[in-house]
Amino acid sequence: MLAFWQGLAVFDVHADCNHGHDMRHRPSLGALVWSLSLRWRNLTDRALADLGLTHAQFAALDLLGQSSEPAFSGSGQAHTPSSAPPFIQSHLARALDISPIFASKLARALERDGLIARASVAGDARARGLVLTERGSTVLRQARSRVAALEARLVEPLGDSETQAGLAMRILLRTLIAHENGAREQGLRGASWR
Repeated sequence: MLAFWQGLAVFDVHADCNHGHDMRHRPSLGALVWSLSLRWRNLTDRALADLGLTHAQFAALDLLGQSSEPAFSGSGQAHTPSSAPPFIQSHLARALDISPIFASKLARALERDGLIARASVAGDARARGLVLTERGSTVLRQARSRVAALEARLVEPLGDSETQAGLAMRILLRTLIAHENGAREQGLRGASWR
């Protein structure tokens, strides 16, 4: 693995030199991550536009799809098995690192489009349980296929997302996210409210 990282460091120097970048004025890591994130989101929005989804809506649907398999009644209405805990909007907000208000707006839009159903949760008057509808599951399958094809195209310079470079990128990004989440939680725990 060390050889991979050494090779990557050499590649970075050559890439900067080959593109005429002054080594003293290279973009920050944050600027590079931000640029890639914006491009990735915009390309995802375009790939999903005819399905009526944005990148954020896809992320929410994908999360719901991963969290539980929907069960359907004869009428096509989705319901969660009574033994399964409901997936609620606050889970959506935390998992996607978005505000509760934005999670509510996402859920309302997905419900309006018939992709999810929202229902009250027994024992919690404020909580709203979320579940994919049959239509939502169909759209999610199509969207996942498109997003996978887009990801394959975007990571093509690395080989693919399962090569050593692709896996290293995934590990690096998850490490940075986990570090920031830990720092944020530590900051909240260490804050004085007096």
